[in-house]
Amino acid sequence: AKKVFDQLSLLGKKARNKQEQNFTAISLAYLGASVDDSDPMRQDVTRFLVDNVQKAGTGYRPWCGMALGVMSFLVQERGGQVNSVVFRVVENSFRKEKSPSPKACYAISLGLMKNEAAKDDIRMSLDKIRDDGFRGYACVSLGLMGAREHKDFITRIVKESTRRPDLLRQASIALGLMKDRSVVNTLLEIMVPPDGGKPRLAVLSATATALGFIGDTRSVNPLIETLQNNKLTDLGRAFAAVALGMVADKERLP
Repeated sequence: AKKVFDQLSLLGKKARNKQEQNFTAISLAYLGASVDDSDPMRQDVTRFLVDNVQKAGTGYRPWCGMALGVMSFLVQERGGQVNSVVFRVVENSFRKEKSPSPKACYAISLGLMKNEAAKDDIRMSLDKIRDDGFRGYACVSLGLMGAREHKDFITRIVKESTRRPDLLRQASIALGLMKDRSVVNTLLEIMVPPDGGKPRLAVLSATATALGFIGDTRSVNPLIETLQNNKLTDLGRAFAAVALGMVADKERLP
């Protein structure tokens, strides 16, 4: 493990290929999560990632922030504990970051580590930042935290995003992560509008993807009815089939 750490940390500092450099952060996250809480290797990985979140170049910083979220998630899944400095440094980076893409990265990291202290900051950012990409990931972050107090707000985003498929998909997935079963009915109404409207291809795709990710068994019968309804558009019925296939995915988690 020491040899692996030395090589990855060296590439993290000096790799010429940016993708290679960025992926070292995620590899280090898995390395740090593979050892016990008291193992010096966890401390070495944590120190390296924290230092780079604060001091690395603009491209590598958010990847190290994401890596801290990945490591925290894996450690907590095992019943372990993470150094509190990990929570603080990512939270501070989220607050300071102005650019939507890296800010979204920190938001997802906060969600993965279930840093509930950041819930209000993430929720307020949805009012301040209009970038659909960021807003979608901020919703997913709240979903990962299980922030059900913001369920109604995210539901409103879903209903208002019928012309913004990426945001529609991410906000719907957030509600699924919150175990909000009513989102299935909302998505089915978007896929097959009661007024007979014809959603765009991108919206149908986003809706089917969200239904598949949520994987609620209660969506199966309505989707079968949609698929068999000859009065509906062929495209709407086709995406009902797509959603069915994803709900019935062979993996335990789609």
